[in-house]
Amino acid sequence: MVTPPGIVSSAATHVKTTPEPTSSYTGLVLTGSKKTNQVILDETYIAQYNNWYCADLQEAIGQPYLYPDERYKITVSSSASTRWGHTNILLLKDNDAQIFKTISPRWDDVNKKFIYDGIVPVVLFSDVMSPRSQIFSVEKTGKYYICLDDRQYSSEGFKLQTGAPAFEAYVKLIKNPE
Repeated sequence: MVTPPGIVSSAATHVKTTPEPTSSYTGLVLTGSKKTNQVILDETYIAQYNNWYCADLQEAIGQPYLYPDERYKITVSSSASTRWGHTNILLLKDNDAQIFKTISPRWDDVNKKFIYDGIVPVVLFSDVMSPRSQIFSVEKTGKYYICLDDRQYSSEGFKLQTGAPAFEAYVKLIKNPE
């Protein structure tokens, strides 16, 4: 009979043994090292001009939540910038993503950016005309969404347009940026 490693064999019983530590205690506590500049998302999303789209970030990166004190760098660009701009790209917490779907942004003439009343974006890239980046830290465990907003304003307010041509928005997310 062959005895598997870690099992001591006797005629009467099999006893599992625990190997002895191979090094002595030094008084130091070791912690896991963080991988830096880990690309966890490198995605192109397609949305219609003059409309909005939200993507579940957790589904895209394959983890259930973002956790407190995690740091990320988000980089965005949009093919919509080849026309007159107005594409906003937002990173929203779960509750704000649900509200986002029911509100329209308004233009702030003083600060030259769009405002979304009733929500607080984690990151807001307003009027994306060229590649942009921002580093952020997660404050609260939860689900997050990447939302593209290309709704166009007219004197009658924001109008959604169905069947409009599509545009691409590129999003790259790096965990633990240096």
